[in-house]
Formats: sequence, structure tokens, C-alpha cells
Amino acid sequence: SKSSNYFGRRIIRILTLFYFWSSSILLFRYFILDWNINEFFLNFNETLKTLVSGGRSRFFYFFSLIILTCLAEPLLFYLQSRKNKNTFIISAFVFSLIMLVVSPHLFAKANLLFNYTNPINFLPYVFSAFIVAELFKKSNRTITLSVLFALYILFSIFEWTTLQYSIWSSYWKFILPPYTRLSVVFGTMFIVGLFGKVNKPPPKIISMLSSYSLGIYCLHRFIPTDSLWDILNVTPHPMGIVNCIIQLLGALIITHLFRKIVFLRRFV
Repeated sequence: SKSSNYFGRRIIRILTLFYFWSSSILLFRYFILDWNINEFFLNFNETLKTLVSGGRSRFFYFFSLIILTCLAEPLLFYLQSRKNKNTFIISAFVFSLIMLVVSPHLFAKANLLFNYTNPINFLPYVFSAFIVAELFKKSNRTITLSVLFALYILFSIFEWTTLQYSIWSSYWKFILPPYTRLSVVFGTMFIVGLFGKVNKPPPKIISMLSSYSLGIYCLHRFIPTDSLWDILNVTPHPMGIVNCIIQLLGALIITHLFRKIVFLRRFV
């Protein structure tokens, strides 16, 4: 069927990106930055962590996307045969929110510290998109946005005032891993609902950045600004916003060059 072909092509596309960029960042760190990447493969847990995290990098998102895409197709077929699909989606969404908070503890107890790279962190978004679409079909847009924004604010306050550092510090050094925050889920739903109905074409700069977004995401990690400042003997190193601008411009230029090469354009 067309749906199966679409998901099949999608999986192959994401797998290709995952393999290429994960391998590239490991080779870059080993040969250019002189990292000892052997530590990433010392045992089963470290090897698994390296795999899931896309080479201990931001490319963990591709692995999570593979898992979510594999879940999306059977879920789509299942929902097509159900009459009470709304009840199922809401129940699954609530369960995914519970797992969002609980799973880091479960993995930590198994000595698998997938605080950032855990694919379950992204599971709620499979169901939240459907819920947002249904809410705007059947309820007042302003009221729905107000409720989503209120939930975002309430969970933000709850997370930063109630979830104390001592709860998390035995597993990692952050107060609350960013991708395990319920506030982020409801904040994302609010933003999708707010801008999802915009019909005006975006400005040219936005369209350009959108078409280059994959390249920017992948290539900015290959521009080590700290090493640049060391080479230029700049002390102290400039602030984060300066590094961000340099990485953005560098990634834009390299993406533009990649798009001119037949083999590389598929990866940006």
C-alpha cells in the first residue's frame, strides 16, 4: 500500500542519516579532536549508550525518530479499525506522559543513563499532534490555547519548585533533564496550535533557514568554537551567543557547499 511504501522509504531515509552522521561525528572526534572514543565501547552498556545516542551526540534524535516511525505505522492501521479511537489516543497520551517521568528512573536503576537520549522522551508527541488537531475541530480555539498555555505554566512551576535536585542527582548532574519535562510537551502543543492555522507564506529568510534546517542541525556540531578560540589565542572565550552565531553561519556555508555535491546533498 501507499502508506507502507511511505513508512518504508521514511525508515530507510532516517537510517541513512543516522548511520552517516553518527559515524561522521565519531570519526571527527577521533581524528580531528583527538578524543579517545574507545571508552564509548568498553562494555555492553557503553556500546548501547553510544548507539542510542548517535555516537554520544545530538544525532540521538535520528534513533528516536526511527523508533517513533516504526510505532506510527502500526498505530495508524490500528486506529483505522477502531470506532473509539479518541479514547485510545487520550489514554495512550496519558500513559506516555507517565512514562516520560518514570522511565529515566527505571533506566537509571538498570545503569542505563538515557536521560537525554531515551526514545520514550518523544513518545507523547506521537499522540499530542492528533489531540491538538481534534481539539481545534471540536472546541473553541481561544479556550483550547488558553488551557494548553495554562498547563505549560503550571507544569513549569511544578517542575522547578517541587521536583528537588536530590531526586535526580543520584542519576545525573542536572535538576531536571530537559526532554523529560511535561511542560515541554504542553508548550509544544500550544505552539503547534497557535501557528498551525497560519496560512500566510513565511518570509524568504524563514523559508531558506527551513530548507537548510537539516544541514544546520547536523553540521553545527562539527564547528568546535572552543578549539577555534584556542587556536586564535582568544582569552577568555566569547559568550555563548557569539559561538551560536559562528556555528550557525558555518553550518549554513557548509550546508550550501554540501548541496552542490551529488553524494552529500542527500545528507543535508
